Amino acid sequence: MSLRTGRVGDLIAASVIESFGADVVVVNREGYDLLVDWQDNWIKVEIKSTQAKELGRNCWTFRTASGNKAKKRLIPTTVDIVGLVVIPRRKVAFTHISQIKSVTTRVFDDKFQALDERDAWDQACELLNQ
Repeated sequence: MSLRTGRVGDLIAASVIESFGADVVVVNREGYDLLVDWQDNWIKVEIKSTQAKELGRNCWTFRTASGNKAKKRLIPTTVDIVGLVVIPRRKVAFTHISQIKSVTTRVFDDKFQALDERDAWDQACELLNQ
């Protein structure tokens, strides 16, 4: 992924979250990209972005990992919520970190077409409170 793809994804996700009434700071720290003030809580959000569907499949692929060389799965000690951004659709699928099970996450295109970003955000935040 290019730096531009990552930056565009961060800005799309930040604007979506701000449209929900939160305050968002783009921080690009190790482990998370956005710091969100939501209902008097600070939430660390890691953004993963993609520009194109996986060849031969009707799905979008995200590297839900950190590290430059040896990729390691994202972990709850460094991030709370993951935002998966499909740049051509300008949509974000938010998920609680506990739902990320591997270094690669695939999401079928029909899920993004039917996605309710606010509902996904609320569900991910609800898991933070458990």
